[in-house]
Amino acid sequence: MDALAQCRAEAQRRFYAKRVGSSLSVDSAATPAPSTEAGPSKLTGEEPSEKAAIAEHMGSAEFAELLEILTASGRGVRGCQVDPARHKLQALHDVVGWTPGGYTTRPSPEAQDRKRDDRLQVLTNYRQPDPEPGQPPIVAMYDYICHTLFDVPVRPVGPEVRVPQMKTLQGDIVTPQWVECDWAQFTASRAGRPTKVLRPNRYPYQLRPRRTGSSADAGHELQTNTQHWILWYFHGPCDPLPSPADAEIDSDVCTELFKVVTAAGFDRFDYIWYHNPGISVPDVYHVQVFWLVT
Repeated sequence: MDALAQCRAEAQRRFYAKRVGSSLSVDSAATPAPSTEAGPSKLTGEEPSEKAAIAEHMGSAEFAELLEILTASGRGVRGCQVDPARHKLQALHDVVGWTPGGYTTRPSPEAQDRKRDDRLQVLTNYRQPDPEPGQPPIVAMYDYICHTLFDVPVRPVGPEVRVPQMKTLQGDIVTPQWVECDWAQFTASRAGRPTKVLRPNRYPYQLRPRRTGSSADAGHELQTNTQHWILWYFHGPCDPLPSPADAEIDSDVCTELFKVVTAAGFDRFDYIWYHNPGISVPDVYHVQVFWLVT
């Protein structure tokens, strides 16, 4: 086994060790496409225990410090990491308005359909790991993300790779045309190595528009609609998954957002970010970012 094959084997081990998200049932003939429909939340925020937790958090020193950061006057950039616990997100949303809530914030039906279709495209176009014995396969996103976000070139998989037949959403049986990252070409063609990218989430949460006090404030979409983006961190096939410190992530979020905001002609913005507790893409390290031009 060569070095790259060993790296892929180790990455597969890590992938299944961290596996979270929609699994795919398998029949004897083919692997069906994934379903990514979001089920109803088990909690609504109306339960007495949740209302009590929200109220208790609103009276905490942690919440007071958070509000001080996000509502400080005279500062062009305001933001920080937040705790993604449902009651804490809801408390913040109830006060500042533009941040995601903890119970009913979901992607739109259109975004859910896009996610389902994208996952099918990944499943049929990018190399997937062999299923672990006794475990249903899930969609591996590593080659897709490296290719689409970090510009890593791809090549068709070799004849040694077993490509199983799969069932489309329409019920057709197809043989995927897999590609994989061409790391040799990537290494030879790049002067530098990518580190991180900040990009819009293709499946953003539905967030209520900001209530603006004047028509002048409502002139740009970045001022009226909360933006849902993702900060992705690159790692090569033989690298460990990145684990940046929270302070480093906060600095990266602020720096990358400042580039985006100034490129759009603004220089003031609010932001929050968090580690997603229900991570569905364990292949590549990332954090959720929500922001708004002020």
